[in-house]
Amino acid sequence: MMTLSRRLSVVFAVLLLVCCGASVWLQIRATSKHEQEVIQRLSSGLAAHIAENAELMKPGGLNQEAVKDLFDKLMAVNPSVELYLLGLDGRILAQAAPQGHLKRDKVDLKPVRELLAGAALPIVGDDPRSLDATKVFSVAPLRMVGPNGEHDAGYIYVVLQGE
Repeated sequence: MMTLSRRLSVVFAVLLLVCCGASVWLQIRATSKHEQEVIQRLSSGLAAHIAENAELMKPGGLNQEAVKDLFDKLMAVNPSVELYLLGLDGRILAQAAPQGHLKRDKVDLKPVRELLAGAALPIVGDDPRSLDATKVFSVAPLRMVGPNGEHDAGYIYVVLQGE
């Protein structure tokens, strides 16, 4: 038979273990969020730099040669970065994923709009290589000059912690 002091000691030990477990879980979660924020903040201008310096669009639509060349170069420099060219509706127009790796053909634009509006980081968006995963990203509008002036043609969408 256990005495009252032993029972209290067991209850205290169990409560201490539960509190330690909760503390570890909260610390891991906070560290992960902080890491995502740092990566997203440091890479925030990546998509804009690509959009400004690459001739990805031409009057008839996509410049397929320029898109393929850029995607190949970027993937060679940093394989963890995945680059996608999105239409205004979020549909993936161009990508450099190996055959069979793409699981989605469209990206939800709500996080894209939040990031472009300057919402608090980290903001996670759809990972096209997974049916349900989300990851931090960089995005910039892709502008095209046409006969009626400059207009949005889509988005450069860069998944920062890819496969």
